Amino acid sequence: MQNDAYETMRTKRTPWNGVNLVKMLSVFWMTVLRNVRDRGSFTEMLLMPMLLIFILGNALGGFFTPTEIGQVRAALVGHEAGTDSDVVLEFFQIEEIASLVEIQSVDTWEDGRQLMASGWAHAIVDVSQFRGVNGQEGTVPILVEGLSAGSFSGQVLTTILDSFVNGANTVEARIQMGDFRMQHEYLGPFLQEESVSGAAATSAVDYYAVTMLVMTILYGALYASAGMSEDFLEPVGRRIRSTAIGPWSLFTGKVLGVVFTLTWQIALLILFTAFVYDVNWGSQPWAIAGICLSAAMFSTALGVMAVTVVRDGRIAANILNSLIPLFTLVAGGYIRIDYPGAVFAFLQRLSPSFLVQTALFNSIYGGGTQQTMMYVAVLWSLTLVMFAAGAFFVQRGSDV
Repeated sequence: MQNDAYETMRTKRTPWNGVNLVKMLSVFWMTVLRNVRDRGSFTEMLLMPMLLIFILGNALGGFFTPTEIGQVRAALVGHEAGTDSDVVLEFFQIEEIASLVEIQSVDTWEDGRQLMASGWAHAIVDVSQFRGVNGQEGTVPILVEGLSAGSFSGQVLTTILDSFVNGANTVEARIQMGDFRMQHEYLGPFLQEESVSGAAATSAVDYYAVTMLVMTILYGALYASAGMSEDFLEPVGRRIRSTAIGPWSLFTGKVLGVVFTLTWQIALLILFTAFVYDVNWGSQPWAIAGICLSAAMFSTALGVMAVTVVRDGRIAANILNSLIPLFTLVAGGYIRIDYPGAVFAFLQRLSPSFLVQTALFNSIYGGGTQQTMMYVAVLWSLTLVMFAAGAFFVQRGSDV
């Protein structure tokens, strides 16, 4: 008898023991139904972002349309007299090019970033790795940093450097045909772009479709905080847990229900903006889906974490309602921030909104793949930590 009683107690304390699939799916389905039938949440999570995208896209469209080209300013890093980098400097000193691009030589990348932070430079052009044909083995000799979202100046600089690349390829082709009348030797590809916060958006509506989508996903944390508070803090939750539904089935079903609710709301918002507002969502739907799913998981974990920390549903909701607009503001979700400065740029990377926005812009407009993967990895790392914290509290006493 003692062994049987001990085995029963040990079994009850085993984490994830008896996450009954049928019971979990029942909780999942009821969670989805409750969220769908909540008219207030439907309005906030779907109709409000649609309206905000329309208002912000039309009211602030002028900020996304350049009135004149002007002169692009760039910090030039890595030029040393007597090296192959002289070729690039000579190119920038051509009268027609100099009328479009003003360069200032600096010693280090940090000096260039300071010029960008001050607002003088639009980008940094690094020519320290530039080589001629002989000895060039596939490295990318020209590196550009600073092409921020919606930066028209960045596009101008890219176009000018592309013309340099085309000329270099022409010279290389003529050399290979035996024409050595031209002195300079080149080998492409020459240009590598590193996006600061995604490639240039084509319009204000395109831009705000992404930022408002991200804000909407983060507001999904309220679903999770309200659901967890009800199931693990309030009397109705205690009555539910007194039934045959175990805490782990309840926890898992609730999390999956919130993620599924967010998923179909994300899909509806993307489809609506694509067909009604003609928003450009790029040509990589699976990448967009993966980023949005990662954001939905993060949002759900954020809601769970908020309840586990404060142990009060109302306080958790107030905290989330304060943090999410702040995350959106810092990330440039309301007003685009082209030149944030060193300190503000650091703060931006602490905002989950910035991480998701940048990943989406990169996927839509062909930004840095490594940067996108890194930001998504950060989101998943934070998600796992927050879910682990929530699961720990559930395990400790089935009472968040």
